[in-house]
Amino acid sequence: MTTRLILASAVALALPMAASAQSALERMEAMSETMTEMTYTALVAEIPALQGNLPTAEWDDEMRAAGECILDGVEDEVGEDGVNEMLDNMEAAMASATPEGLMQGTFQPALPDGITDQQMQAISNECGMVEIMMMRMAESGAMSIMMESGQ
Repeated sequence: MTTRLILASAVALALPMAASAQSALERMEAMSETMTEMTYTALVAEIPALQGNLPTAEWDDEMRAAGECILDGVEDEVGEDGVNEMLDNMEAAMASATPEGLMQGTFQPALPDGITDQQMQAISNECGMVEIMMMRMAESGAMSIMMESGQ
């Protein structure tokens, strides 16, 4: 799986966890951070040189703005109830998610009726989430390490 596809998949799927979090954005942030950490675990297992060279999984203001944009885009497609259903589905799917499953593409939480995987990917791309994550990977040196390793 290419680095861009792995990161894009993680981002597209990175919609919330932490049932105790109060807002949709907080849920999304918690899920994204968890999934990013799981992805990093799998990447380090494949490419040990990445250990210590991956960017933080923690969100900053730029990531939160992109996350809010994604939630707004999803809400435009399926409404507020659809956003909540999507977040609930993601939380349920995370209970059995593994780093390997994320890397192999077997993590497939259900999206609400009215939005497709392709629409989710387009919304994520339009909101800049993938670009932000790719930039973080480049700035940390992880992208260069992955390219050198042939991944």
